[in-house]
Amino acid sequence: MENYVDAVSFFCRANEIFGPNHEEAGHIFCGLAYAHRQLGQFEEASIYFEKALNAKGENLAMDHESVGDLLHEYGVFLMDDWDKLLESAKCFEDALKIRELSHGRDSDKVSDTLFQLSKAYHRIGRIDSALAESIRIKETYLLSDEIGIKSENNDYQVDLLTSYDLLMQLMESGDAPSTVELDLEKADVAYKKGNINMQMKQYPEAISCFDTALIIQTRILGSFHLAVSNTLHNLGSAELKNSDLEHAGHHLEESIMVRRKIIDEDDIEIADSLHNLANVFRKRKEFDRAIQLFEDSSQIKRACLGAGHLSLANTLYALGSVLADVQSFEKAMRCHMDCLRIRRLKLGEEHVSVSDVLFSIGNIYKARSESDREIQVYREALKIRRSNMAENSFEIASVLHNVAAALDASKRYEEALHCYESSLHIYETMFGVEDLKVATTLLNMGGLLAEIEDYVDALECYGRFLQI
Repeated sequence: MENYVDAVSFFCRANEIFGPNHEEAGHIFCGLAYAHRQLGQFEEASIYFEKALNAKGENLAMDHESVGDLLHEYGVFLMDDWDKLLESAKCFEDALKIRELSHGRDSDKVSDTLFQLSKAYHRIGRIDSALAESIRIKETYLLSDEIGIKSENNDYQVDLLTSYDLLMQLMESGDAPSTVELDLEKADVAYKKGNINMQMKQYPEAISCFDTALIIQTRILGSFHLAVSNTLHNLGSAELKNSDLEHAGHHLEESIMVRRKIIDEDDIEIADSLHNLANVFRKRKEFDRAIQLFEDSSQIKRACLGAGHLSLANTLYALGSVLADVQSFEKAMRCHMDCLRIRRLKLGEEHVSVSDVLFSIGNIYKARSESDREIQVYREALKIRRSNMAENSFEIASVLHNVAAALDASKRYEEALHCYESSLHIYETMFGVEDLKVATTLLNMGGLLAEIEDYVDALECYGRFLQI
């Protein structure tokens, strides 16, 4: 608090030196407004916001982008006072015009102002298009992605969820009776909230949202409708992520059944549901069923999307992994190599998804006792992960451990020991000295040290292993 008192003193002194007509007056008045607001001196803050606007308008012109920023901040400040909500809305309206000119209609600043304007309208009893426009812009930023991988911008996700909550309040706060159109809008908002919660890995919240949407949609649209099938797919996918395999399998099978009745058998949406249902069976260790579903999904994706699409690559990767689970290594390798080709083409040589495929290929070489190839691809994976991740990450430690084991099997003991020690340090840092991964690494290190007749250090490793 003392810092803000000092700030007021500093800005007042600066104002005395420069005078109210100096080009820096707008910045000085802004500083005084923010400092007084932090001190709870709202009347003084309001005065200086007005002075800052006048000064910036005279020195920069009233349509300058910094004037728009200040109007937005002033609107936020005024919105805390219920008696000044109309003034707050006017600030946001003026800020919106400037920000649209300065940054474009689809900019994040325009979206932020639209969102604040919609809150002001809500408080004074006006339902306006501002909230819908704000949501549209945020959805564009968050959900659009040319290569099909969703953005992960947590600020936008939280902001968009808040916007959806406010929109739901607006729809439920009116005195008019519920209509089919209004109920379907509520279902659509719940569905979109579920999608954002999925991106944020908030799976129980996503399940609740999809359940809400499904109840409304089924009541109004019936069971065999595309919107119902989409919600069933997303609900099952959320349940899969939440390890509720029974419900996930049920809802994904329902989604496939509905989609097959109303759209073409080879539609990409059916392929997506088949892929996720295959993951359910894989987690249940029903591998034959999982393999068949992954193969069905990959055939549809290849036909619909072409042989170089990332979605096909993802299914090939999953199919290769489950084939490796059942030791069908030749087929698994073909799937992984095809996946690797697509990901390198679409994402580049250094993308972390490429390292994931290389790691899996290394595991196949390990199972086939091809140590030289195993070491080579693990090192490729390690190089990529080090360029994309922190050195003390689990993903790097897991590759280091596998490289060490391969070097150990090839009797390249010094290199192997170095890799074991590096992975051990990361595991201990991340999980503590009593973690199972630490124990496994100590056991392997003990075996290596005994092999090279370093019995003192080997006994130390075995002793630490026995204490875990």
